[in-house]
Amino acid sequence: MKKLLAALLLATAVVSAQATETWEASFRKCDLGKTFAKDDTITAYDGSTVFVTITPEDIPAIEKGIAVLKQCRKFWTCVSERNAGKMKHCYMPKDRR
Repeated sequence: MKKLLAALLLATAVVSAQATETWEASFRKCDLGKTFAKDDTITAYDGSTVFVTITPEDIPAIEKGIAVLKQCRKFWTCVSERNAGKMKHCYMPKDRR
């Protein structure tokens, strides 16, 4: 019984830790990142690597983030071409104005 209770408490802690993790896309920086609470981050003993998993619950946020990255790439490619004299105008996507 004690082992079952401990397993339930651990599962609850894992679920609440996952609830604090979020995927965020930045249009200006053209990146997609995941934020972790300080206690949720796991590092190697030498501090060299961090292993991040993607769960099925993360898929909608990642898909939205990829859409932002595609808009970002298109806009900044246009800006580069405009600076090279190939384009006249670059427009921000309507949902980013």
